[in-house]
Order: sequence, then C-alpha cells, then structure tokens
Amino acid sequence: MKLHERLKENRELGRVEGLAQGVLKEKIRMIRKLYLHGHDAAYITDFVDENEDVVKQVIDMIESNQEMDDITIAEVILSQI
Repeated sequence: MKLHERLKENRELGRVEGLAQGVLKEKIRMIRKLYLHGHDAAYITDFVDENEDVVKQVIDMIESNQEMDDITIAEVILSQI
C-alpha cells in the first residue's frame, strides 16, 4: 500500500471516529439533562434510543464524577468498544 493511500484511509477513519464521538456526545448531553431532571434509566433509554447498558454506564460516570464533561465520557465509552 502506498503512503498516500494509507494517509487517506487514516483521515477517513479519523473522520468516522470523530462523527461517532460527536453523535455519542450529543446523546450523553441528553442523558445528563434527563437524569439531572429526575428521569430513570429506562425512560432515558427509550427517549435517546440507546442501549440501556450504555445509558447506565453514562449515569454511573455522571454520579461518580459530576465534573466529567460529555466529551470525556464519550471518549471512555468509545475506548471500550
């Protein structure tokens, strides 16, 4: 594989990862907002159309460190996939 082909693939992969992180960040923002307004994991799961395990993981991170921002939570979750 030529260097320019590899660079092009790496840019594409970075763009896809960035999009995934952005989408997840928005979902995390919604999860945080709904959770802080008193909604439970089951309601939030339905509202944001996300896996309940992911919603619970986000809630656990919010509870354990309320200063953790949404992008950091997204990075943690994406690193586990």
